[in-house]
Amino acid sequence: MTSWPVATLLAAGVVGIAALVAVASDGGTFALLSAQASTDPVTITAGSADLSLSDIALPTTALWPGDTEFGVLTARNTGDVPLDLSIATARGTAPASATAVADLRVAIGTSTSAAACRSGVMHTTWTGTLDSNTATTAGISVRPGAAVVLCIGLTMPSSAPASQQGLGTDFTATITGTQASS
Repeated sequence: MTSWPVATLLAAGVVGIAALVAVASDGGTFALLSAQASTDPVTITAGSADLSLSDIALPTTALWPGDTEFGVLTARNTGDVPLDLSIATARGTAPASATAVADLRVAIGTSTSAAACRSGVMHTTWTGTLDSNTATTAGISVRPGAAVVLCIGLTMPSSAPASQQGLGTDFTATITGTQASS
């Protein structure tokens, strides 16, 4: 005959093995609950970047060495995303363009009004020459639906050579609006 503690251990072992076999053969009972729902269809639309520019209003007075003349331009964001402006300039094809005003300086910035610009009051954010044909940021942002008065200052340096007397040129200012980063 076996002792009581050993018999108890054997009985507990047999019951444990029987329970393990019963659960293993039955698979046990469990449940995974889940639910699913869908939204109604929605439409999303990509924004648009669109910029309109007014004509540049430049004075027709002649420049002399050391003189600056100011022109006014309005840039309007007609898209629905904010825009950062960049600027490039290029001399045109007027007959004297190849030699005229080779060192003419250009400054572009914002002004509170056309009248303020014409009197030389502007916050300069971009400077270059008529040959600054690589677009660079102007540091000007325009919200959707908003407009900004741009002031263009053209300066003939005091050191301009006498050979530039009476010469003229045309030029293009290319202003690009790129979606502002958020």
